[in-house]
Amino acid sequence: MKRSLSVLVLFVTATGAWARPQSTDAPSLKALQFLEGKWVGEGSSEAGHGGGFASFEKDLQGKAIVRRNHAEYPAAQGRPAYVHDDLMIVYVDPGSKGIRAFYTDNEGHVIHYTVHVSADGNTVTFLGDSGPAAAQYRLSYTRLGEDKMSILLEAAQPNEAGHFAKIVEGRMRKAATAN
Repeated sequence: MKRSLSVLVLFVTATGAWARPQSTDAPSLKALQFLEGKWVGEGSSEAGHGGGFASFEKDLQGKAIVRRNHAEYPAAQGRPAYVHDDLMIVYVDPGSKGIRAFYTDNEGHVIHYTVHVSADGNTVTFLGDSGPAAAQYRLSYTRLGEDKMSILLEAAQPNEAGHFAKIVEGRMRKAATAN
């Protein structure tokens, strides 16, 4: 009986230690706090001038930020109307001890990003992992004021690493919230 109790105590102690929160040495998602909320905006892309909305919301008890994005481009210059939807999950990666993000969209893109925050905290840059046969993407959000920010999406072709060309550029403002 004593042996069974000792094994049980050891098991409970070990699982309790495993279940404790991780070390605070890892970066925090707090640096991305200015992104949180619901946003509306407009911008231009290869598909023309359009508008849309996005949200950045904490999830998993503050361990992740989920971004949902929706953009609409009306028919123009012989091109049909176009709708783009995407989802991104931002998280602290225990392996790299950095902030990472997973992105997917209705076009079939899947991008794994490393997230960098500028020293002044006003720009968050998502740099896509590079590969020999795929474009590398860079997505940047820059705070322009308390409730405004710019967005810039760029891509570098596989044979042109580091030479980014603009794909989408726009401005967003925080949407009014209902009380």
